[in-house]
Amino acid sequence: MANSKGDFIKQLDQLDQTLEEYFLKKAPFQLPENVREIIVLIVPYLNVIGVVIGALGIVTALGVTAVFAPLVALAGAVAPSTTILSLVALGFSVVVIVCDGLAIPGLFNKTKQGWKYVWYAGLISTLSFIVTMNIIGGIFGFVVGMYILYQVKSHYK
Repeated sequence: MANSKGDFIKQLDQLDQTLEEYFLKKAPFQLPENVREIIVLIVPYLNVIGVVIGALGIVTALGVTAVFAPLVALAGAVAPSTTILSLVALGFSVVVIVCDGLAIPGLFNKTKQGWKYVWYAGLISTLSFIVTMNIIGGIFGFVVGMYILYQVKSHYK
């Protein structure tokens, strides 16, 4: 088991190096340094806002689902696979919000661990888009998010 965990970490490190190659070193253009600094300054605050809004959204979604799911099922209006897919998406959202929440102290302190948690959240979010069949949104979000994330990576130590 420990070996497979080590292999998984190595694969994540290799993915990180590959993405850095494409989103930083081979990127068609680089963000100016002053833009990078502004991003690094505002991202912790945006992350806090995102976590709060995301958590409220999840609580709301759970409440609405708890109230209306039985009624919708009785009416036969939604296929069970749609409900399962919605719950899977909600589960991914919880994991993304937890990663973003864990990133907050590191983002304020500009640590590599804070950056990594945002990176994990981006990967999990992309996986969520793929699983829920929102491929175009997933690709767009992945490319834009990773480009910005790798452009500011050097600011986190």
